Amino acid sequence: MNKSHIIPEFMYQSLFDNGHKLNKLAPAELINGKGRISRPSAGEYESSLLCEDCDNKIIGGYETYARNALYTKEDGRSGLPECTNFITNGGVKFTRCRNLRYKEFKLFLLSVLWRASISSREFFKEVSLGPYEEPIRQMIYNGDPKEADIFPILMMTWINDKSFPTDLVGQPGINRNENGIRYIFIIAGVTYVFHISPTSLRHDLKEFCLLPSNEIALLYIPEGKSRKLFSSYFGTKI
Repeated sequence: MNKSHIIPEFMYQSLFDNGHKLNKLAPAELINGKGRISRPSAGEYESSLLCEDCDNKIIGGYETYARNALYTKEDGRSGLPECTNFITNGGVKFTRCRNLRYKEFKLFLLSVLWRASISSREFFKEVSLGPYEEPIRQMIYNGDPKEADIFPILMMTWINDKSFPTDLVGQPGINRNENGIRYIFIIAGVTYVFHISPTSLRHDLKEFCLLPSNEIALLYIPEGKSRKLFSSYFGTKI
C-alpha cells in the first residue's frame, strides 16, 4: 500500500534527535506557554492518499528539485540558487535567492498545502481549501504554476530570534481576516505563508514572494517579534 508523506521528511530532517524523535505541537498553545509537545518518530503520512503516478512522478519530481535546490547541504552541485543577504532602509533583514525555478518550487510548496487539505489526519484539520482545492490540484497535475499573484507564497524565518524555539514542526493553521485567507505552516524555523486570497498579501510584501523571475526572499523576523507575529496569525492573545 502506497504511503504518502504530507510534509516531505527532508523539510525537517535536521530536527530528528539521536532517537529519531521529532518535536511537534500546536503553535497557538506554544504562544501562550501551554505547548503540549508530542514526540513521534516519523512525520505525518497517509496510506492511499495519492496514486502512484502522482506521488512518485508528478509530485515526486517537484520534491526532488526542491530537496536538491534548498534542503540538501552538499557543496559543488551545479544549478543551485544564489543567495545574498540584504537589509532595507527600515532595518528589515532578508536573504534573496535567485536561480530558483519558479515552476518547480511553487508547485512543490502548493503540493504540500494541497496534500494537507485532502488528508484526513488530525494534524491537518485546519487546512481545508474548499473550492480552491481543485484549481490547485490542476496546477500541480498540469505543471502550471500560474502568475505570481495566484496563490502567492511568502517565507519567513525566526532563526535570529532566540526568544522562540525553532526545533519543531507546528500544526498548520488558517488565518482569516477582512483581507482574506492565509494558511500558515511552521517547519524547522521557517514559516510558509500561503495566500489563498490575493488581497490577503500586503502590497509591500509582494516583492518578497516567490516570483516568476526565479527568485524568492526569506524574511528574518526581528529579535523578540516572533511571538507577537504568530499570535496575530493564529488569533491568540498574549
